[in-house]
Amino acid sequence: MDVRWRRSTLILAGLLVAAIAWGGVQWYRRAQAETMLSAQYQRAFYELLSQVENTEVLLAKSLVAVSAPQQVIHLTDVWRQAFGAQANLNQLPLAGISILRTSRFLTQAGDYAYALARQAARGQALTAGQWEKLDELKRQAGLVARELQDVLTGATEGVVPWQEIARSANRGLSRGETRLQDGFKRLELQLTEAPTLVYDGPYSDHIERREPRGLTGRPITADEAVDIAQRFAFQESGSGSARVVAEVDGPIAAYHVRLEREQGLGQVDLHISRQGGHVVWMLDTRPVAEGTLSLEEAAERARRFLEEQGMPSMEPTWAGKSDNRAIVPLVPVERGVRVYPDLIKVAVALDDGSIVGYEALGFLMSHYDREIPEPRISREEARARLHPALTAGPGRLALIPLETLEEVLTWEFPAELDGDPYVVYINALTGAEEQILKLLTTGEGTLAL
Repeated sequence: MDVRWRRSTLILAGLLVAAIAWGGVQWYRRAQAETMLSAQYQRAFYELLSQVENTEVLLAKSLVAVSAPQQVIHLTDVWRQAFGAQANLNQLPLAGISILRTSRFLTQAGDYAYALARQAARGQALTAGQWEKLDELKRQAGLVARELQDVLTGATEGVVPWQEIARSANRGLSRGETRLQDGFKRLELQLTEAPTLVYDGPYSDHIERREPRGLTGRPITADEAVDIAQRFAFQESGSGSARVVAEVDGPIAAYHVRLEREQGLGQVDLHISRQGGHVVWMLDTRPVAEGTLSLEEAAERARRFLEEQGMPSMEPTWAGKSDNRAIVPLVPVERGVRVYPDLIKVAVALDDGSIVGYEALGFLMSHYDREIPEPRISREEARARLHPALTAGPGRLALIPLETLEEVLTWEFPAELDGDPYVVYINALTGAEEQILKLLTTGEGTLAL
């Protein structure tokens, strides 16, 4: 009996030691992985700061360049640096911190510089208004760089605690992390108050006109804005309190409404236009868990959501995903024509299909009762103008925006060359080749470049 007891004790002790050793190994591996991930975050942040500073310098150089070749060089370098900065920004664990305006500024800076580089390459001189906008972009780039530098300066010994920030993504911010949140909040606020630009990417927030065309209805009160926000957001996220936290100006004067969920389950921020009570944008800050929804399912959910909002004829275009959210751009279809200037973006949580983001700024700035002309060039004639090496799919009509604020009716052809997908736009009135987009398929969705 004693022998069996001692043997059992030895076996149990051995198993306990093995379990402790296994746990120690797992803890060590996890600590190593977290350290490596924190180092990646640190590298992404330093590269973000460096690229934003480079963007400011290159914009300054483009302002003093006289010759077209130098302008093209500096402006294309701005494009590369701005989009590199955006890629690094998107790598940071900033769940619960709004970076919408910062990300949007980087998109605007890159796209606008690229549009001007193309203009300079065609031998067309930049206008006085374009010089002013470049100068404004330089000022904003300096603002972003200073705020990022302040975040770094406020961190202990110049090292941002990314490991702790990543761990706390699903709980309240600690005292050390508040500095990071405050820095990005200041940056977002200052960019919200910045003047608008003319160009903001192919078919995505492409134009910010001085006078929004899509605003309809009478002026509303703050209480009415709260009611509109609750109906729009809480149908997705449950009940809670709501209040107006600010009145904002900009392209569309709006009430900033904040909805606080019960039991501390996060908040939803919205801008409700003071004229007509239209939802300009909405952002739900709740953490989104890893989900099983596909991009196709998320796109269909976004389409149904807009249908529920009274916009039935919307079609999704090139969807992508980030941080367990699908970002779905949708465009209205009028008499068989895709109207890209009126694009709306919807963010869908991939864990449960709820709507966690919405932006209709492009729609509200551009939408009006258009008279879309009849095409003068047939589909077959337009197809004949494609490069002969392309294998083209069936074409369809699409209204697209140009950098000049004009809108042109085109034939949109999905095409392929050596297995690489493209979309080519042929002017349906003149037959000119208006635009070529290269589609890049990644694990995060499809990008149009």
